[in-house]
Amino acid sequence: MISQPFWPAYLTPERIAAAKNLKLAVTAGIGSDHVDLDSAISHGVTVAEVTYCNSISVAEHVVMMTLSLVRNYLPSHQVVLDGGWNIADCVARSYDLEGMHVGTVAAGRIGLAVLRRLAPFDVKLHYTDRHRLPGDVERELGLTWHESAEDMVPHCDVVTINAPLHPETEGGCSATSCWSG
Repeated sequence: MISQPFWPAYLTPERIAAAKNLKLAVTAGIGSDHVDLDSAISHGVTVAEVTYCNSISVAEHVVMMTLSLVRNYLPSHQVVLDGGWNIADCVARSYDLEGMHVGTVAAGRIGLAVLRRLAPFDVKLHYTDRHRLPGDVERELGLTWHESAEDMVPHCDVVTINAPLHPETEGGCSATSCWSG
């Protein structure tokens, strides 16, 4: 079975039990949260991901959503669609990203790609991860490392979470429980 994030094949315990010949579930993307991993394990089904295949797309999406939220784009766009043009009201909740403190929880493939894409916006970059990045990467991007999400969040205007959904991260995460993703 081959699946992808934008059209996932949800492998529930019932579907896995019914697929007697299923041996391999491949996700053409990052994250296997649409597969019941416990059921797959108990039925001898290997679950694999095509690592890195959409990491850049996800990182670009994170940056796009960050800009959209900070700049108040969606509500402002809706004002225009509704026939309005109260620009003063729209920009009252619109901010420049420049100079803000932006942090990421998890700085693996996606989190680091997000940090690299945000650096040209002249922001102060923060991160937390259970694995600290090499010193040369921290210096290159001007990163501030924090031991936990709880330590990092008070210093940030914007926080992104770039960790895969996994039993260790479900329901929240900190630097000691988030994966690099």
